[in-house]
Amino acid sequence: MNTSDQSGYMNGSIVRLRLENFVTYDLIEFFPGPNLNMIIGPNGSGKSTFVCAICIGLGWNTSFLGRAKDVNEYIKFGSEKAHIEIELKGLDNEPNIIVSRVIHIDNTSSWELNGVPSSLKYVREKMDDLNIQIDNLCHFLPQDKVCEFAQLTPEKLLKETERAVGDVEMLLQHEKLIELRASQKNDLSAKTMDQAQLENLNERQAITRRDVERFHEREAILKTIEILNFKIPFVQYSEARKAFYDSKNLRNEKKAELDKILKEYDPFFRKKTQMEATLNQYVAENNEIKNSLNCQKSALDSLILSFDEYDNSIKDISGEIRAEKRREKERDQKIKELKETIAFIESRISDKPSENYMNDILDKLNEVNGHLKIIRKELQDLNTVIGEHINRINESKVALKQIQNKLDDLDNVREQRLQWLKQNDRDVFDAVIWLSNNRNKFKDHVYEPVYLEISVRDLKYADFLEACFQKNTYMAFTFLNRDDYILFNRILVDSKEGCGRELRLHTTEFSNTSSPSLDMQKQPCVSSELKQNFGMDGYLLDFVDGPSPVLNTLCHIANIHRIPVSINEISDECYRKLSQSVNSANQLIFPVFISGRTHYTMKKSKYGRKDVSTVTKLVTKAQRFKTTVNAETKKLLEQQIIDLELVIKKDEDSIQELRKTEERIKIRFNDEINRKNNLLKKKEGMEKEIKEWDSQVIKLEKTKKTLYSLESFSNQYTDNIKKLKEKMDEIVEQHSVSAIKLKDLILDAFQTTKDMICTSIREIQANANYVDVVEENTEIVTKIDDIKKSYEELKQTTQNLRSIAANKLEIARKNLENVDEETRKEMENQMEQDMTEESLNEQINIEKIKLEFIYQTNPNVISQFEKREHDIKVLKKRIEEYESRLQKVESDINNLRKIWEPRLDNIIYKINCSFSEAFEYIGCVGEVRIGKSDEFDKWRVEILVKFRDNENLQLLTSQRQSGGERSVSTIFYLIAMQSISKVPFRVVDEINQGMDQKNERLVHAKLVDVMSKKNTSQCFLITPKLLSSLQYSNNMRILCICNGDWIVQESSSDMQKYVELIRNIKLAKEVV
Repeated sequence: MNTSDQSGYMNGSIVRLRLENFVTYDLIEFFPGPNLNMIIGPNGSGKSTFVCAICIGLGWNTSFLGRAKDVNEYIKFGSEKAHIEIELKGLDNEPNIIVSRVIHIDNTSSWELNGVPSSLKYVREKMDDLNIQIDNLCHFLPQDKVCEFAQLTPEKLLKETERAVGDVEMLLQHEKLIELRASQKNDLSAKTMDQAQLENLNERQAITRRDVERFHEREAILKTIEILNFKIPFVQYSEARKAFYDSKNLRNEKKAELDKILKEYDPFFRKKTQMEATLNQYVAENNEIKNSLNCQKSALDSLILSFDEYDNSIKDISGEIRAEKRREKERDQKIKELKETIAFIESRISDKPSENYMNDILDKLNEVNGHLKIIRKELQDLNTVIGEHINRINESKVALKQIQNKLDDLDNVREQRLQWLKQNDRDVFDAVIWLSNNRNKFKDHVYEPVYLEISVRDLKYADFLEACFQKNTYMAFTFLNRDDYILFNRILVDSKEGCGRELRLHTTEFSNTSSPSLDMQKQPCVSSELKQNFGMDGYLLDFVDGPSPVLNTLCHIANIHRIPVSINEISDECYRKLSQSVNSANQLIFPVFISGRTHYTMKKSKYGRKDVSTVTKLVTKAQRFKTTVNAETKKLLEQQIIDLELVIKKDEDSIQELRKTEERIKIRFNDEINRKNNLLKKKEGMEKEIKEWDSQVIKLEKTKKTLYSLESFSNQYTDNIKKLKEKMDEIVEQHSVSAIKLKDLILDAFQTTKDMICTSIREIQANANYVDVVEENTEIVTKIDDIKKSYEELKQTTQNLRSIAANKLEIARKNLENVDEETRKEMENQMEQDMTEESLNEQINIEKIKLEFIYQTNPNVISQFEKREHDIKVLKKRIEEYESRLQKVESDINNLRKIWEPRLDNIIYKINCSFSEAFEYIGCVGEVRIGKSDEFDKWRVEILVKFRDNENLQLLTSQRQSGGERSVSTIFYLIAMQSISKVPFRVVDEINQGMDQKNERLVHAKLVDVMSKKNTSQCFLITPKLLSSLQYSNNMRILCICNGDWIVQESSSDMQKYVELIRNIKLAKEVV
């Protein structure tokens, strides 16, 4: 096809697309038109491959296709690499852009841009310059993403619409508004918090301000008292210093007076001194004689005392002699008594107790002990058996507790899943809570979402289950009749009656279908045959537990009864069997199966060779079914609880019987114990008699020994008397010697007394002379003594005052060292010459009285007050910054909104006009409007549709409308954007699936009418089927894809001539 004429192509439109070894193609080249391009062909012929090539070839990720994850999976089977080359219309007056991508088998790619090696990053930048939006569902809607368009949130749809029909600046303005509003909310929230905090701080400051003022006032008074107290030592030193100098002057005056009077009466004092010396000499001589006399008196006293000791010794010896005689008499009496005792004991021990009677008692005791040992053994064995039963009961109770905990853990799985719903889908969670409180409104049981009702029997298959589930599958409610289904939707989905808002829910009901119950679901073959013939573990249904109606729902919406699964990878032979298994209608029996970690989806073409194409994807780890409730395990645990309770009951009954036996044995044991006690009493009596006899024998022996000892003591008595008399003779001799010494001492003492009398007479005469002299001059002596006394007192007083003044000075200096410079200067300024300690104490008392009227404040209150003052300043400054920033943000929002909102209103207005017109064209009602809010991230595009006269306009959702209704709404919304779209091209794959013939024909006509207009975006519509006699436009191009055994590899036929020939044939028929 000639590509030289490129008039009508928008910049960035696809002019040419060439594929080599890509998916199903060996080599193909497309030449699309500038407007509507309709790509038609049988299933499996490679239509969707065209869509994949555009996405991958222009640098987007495979995730936008919803198919294979790795890019190397798009290489044709048996080839080492695939090549995609796309030629795009260049910018004005610039050559076309040719993008080339080679995909290698090792999952790497190489890029070229206009024949020059390039990078993915540079290619994407080039695509952004051309405003190509593969990642926007409003422009690029692959087959596997059609359902996602209806699932777009209204907020997301608005952004995608802005990207699609606006420009980059418009979306940036919206995002900027969202950012500004978020910033404004954050600042406003922060400002409100700060204002509340500031108000709180101000209130607290107002409360504590008076306390702070009182604190400072109190501190000032304390400071004044401190200064006054510091002044007291200085005043005290000043007063002490003055008193010292006054006392010193008085002392000096008294010294001069004393010296003068001593000089005047000097002769008298010399004579007085001489007489004092003579008197002192006589006093000393007299004292010496008195001392000698005292020594003689002491010797006499000592000698007289020895006479008393001699007398006492003689008396003691006489007493010992008398005592010795008394002991001798007592010994004789004791000997007589001992002889009588020996005779009495010998008479008592003549008859010894019998040993035979004792042996008889011992034999009976041994017999009783034997019986007791046997009974104890019986009790011990019985207690062992009872202990075994008790241990078994305890072990059973422990096991019972463990099993009960396991059951509780199984029940806890539902709570975990319910919490997951609360976090991830609040509508479903609220519906579950409402249902649990309103089950009485329904005729039959209503089953909660599949996620809460089912569990995986073996967690190894949880990955497979999640691989086959869509989000709606987890959230599906199951109803057993149509009335309950309609009532539930009316309350929760179509109105705000149930939860205060319309909920987005997925509800199912299959009572009027061909399989209303699980037992009516048909499987290709039984599980045993599946394992035997195909190597699979079974159907996915075999590994799921849950209520039958819920499992039936999963069969309807997820086909779990027809999906074979295997933990291990199956062999190539089994894979071949699965892919070639067809039914009588030549349809695949197993279009979906899972082997190992791979999910296989197979499609068989309805045309040509009816080749089978396979799409694979990796099975990821399960997220929702990490934990599961196994019904068989739960049933087994419950049975184990019943079994354990029976075991416990049986053991408890056995223990009761054993306790009765134990009581009987204890009665026997007590009888033997009583018999033993009686024998022991007899034994004790016998032992007591024997012990008494033995003790008497021992006593007899001891008495005889004592008698022998006393009888042998008679010779010792005579020796003791003799020794005592000799000792008395020695004491009498010593007494005579001491009497002679006493006479000599008395004579010496008499002479000393005579000498003392003479000396005393001389002393008395000298003292009388001295007294006469002193009495003659008594007045002078008294005067001098008074002056001396006064002088000594003044001298001592002066010395004391000097020490006091020094101490006061030292105290004052130390206090001065402990004050700061400011206090020191203040003290110096306040120091007065006439200040006294009394006046200072008076001032201190006045200040203390003031202080008593001001209660003490906690210093922490002051530090907190000052901290709050600082915090208040910081908060005020921050609030001012917030206000300034908020004013600027509000201004920026208003200015930006004035630009952005009118443009958005205009765009949505145009879309709404086209959308409403399209719906009116098919006899339905449709409306597109903006849902505005103060929060720009909540602005939304709301698509409202009405397909029946008895309905109201309803929001387009992925649950409320049928598949065909969603397809019609989606294509009309895309059509509505066509005239204002600014992207180079748009792609829609199999959007007409699910439409009835009427809607499909009307939609096709509208689509051709709008998308075939010149100067609009290039559009690709892919479909496997078309109705006959559909509307056609000369501005549209139809690309037919055919394959089969009879398709020549390189056709030289002219398709244009073929079309003209067919058209002429039709015209000829009409003429006829």
